[in-house]
Amino acid sequence: MLCVFGFQMGTFAQEDLAPPKTLKLCILTGCDNLTWAGEYYEGRHVNETALATRYWITTWERDRVELQFKSATAVDGVFPVQGTMRGTIAADGASIKDGTLDWEVGYSHSGKLTWTASWSNAPSNRMSEFAAGQFQAPRHSKTHPNILLPPGAAEVYASYPQEVRAILLPENAITPTDAKRPCGDKSITQAAQAIEIARYAYRTGDMKRGDCWLQTAMDLGSVRAKVIYATTLLFGWQGTPKDPVKGFGILKANLGTRDPWDVWQLTQCYIDGVGTPKDAHQAAILTSYTMTHDDVYQVSQMVGADDEELVHEFQRLSAFMYPPMTTKTDCNTMPTRDSSGTMRKTCTTTSVVDDKALQRQLNNIDQDYKNKKSSNP
Repeated sequence: MLCVFGFQMGTFAQEDLAPPKTLKLCILTGCDNLTWAGEYYEGRHVNETALATRYWITTWERDRVELQFKSATAVDGVFPVQGTMRGTIAADGASIKDGTLDWEVGYSHSGKLTWTASWSNAPSNRMSEFAAGQFQAPRHSKTHPNILLPPGAAEVYASYPQEVRAILLPENAITPTDAKRPCGDKSITQAAQAIEIARYAYRTGDMKRGDCWLQTAMDLGSVRAKVIYATTLLFGWQGTPKDPVKGFGILKANLGTRDPWDVWQLTQCYIDGVGTPKDAHQAAILTSYTMTHDDVYQVSQMVGADDEELVHEFQRLSAFMYPPMTTKTDCNTMPTRDSSGTMRKTCTTTSVVDDKALQRQLNNIDQDYKNKKSSNP
């Protein structure tokens, strides 16, 4: 029988979406008491102390909850039972509705069940030290359907230039409490914390708080914060005055740090003539550096990676540039006499594009893109 603790009528607030530290989960007539253990829930059958099942949260949102589970022991002597649980948070903010479960044991046994869960919605039972966005699923933008929004990002994020979107992706986890701190909060003393708060604010469209925390990060000595500031000057996004010459100057002044974002962005300035005349020589020097330093190369791969249309075009271009190959042998139609007087055919083997294999590869790329578009909510 399902027990619901802390029932409260009405729609729950966004801040109540933090997963609970403890909850009761029921499948059929059996229930487990779940306790958060830092990375997953430990599930124990009611009135028992032995660990029965572990549950990992993959998504915890208002309209979508997803857990992965695996029993602590082999249920058939060889394999554990494992699977995926899905549901939505009910209007009370303290229970699961529409719970469905897909389970399997080894390779031959599987099935579907339903499940329910309930928990206390008291503030003391809400997780507070998890990373901001940790249990949110990426989603496609409604205004720019090809853009995949990172967890917690607002729609406005999709309108930012691709270079800006990439440099605003989180590098270090911060808690929801830190992510929402007002600028000037004296508890933040590390540049790495300040810059992540700035990034989070920018991703949510809170430009004023983002600017303030970015300045704090620069005051604390963050080179990356200076590069982000230079990027805002290069593109003039979200109302920031565009000043590419100043932005280029900041990047060039910090080149000695070999910050990967600084190196990559400065290379683009030389290639495109942004804030400086085009300089193929300097661009070639920095490009050579990029090809021998993985951190800069990885940065280059991040730009545009959240735009499925650009990724689709890049994949097609790559297929044409590096197509599957096969061999072709051509022989002359009339034999010729060799030096010994023997009549022989002369044959030449060459490598040619395997047109059929290339077309299959292109079809697969196109189909994958269509599948992603059709799955967009």
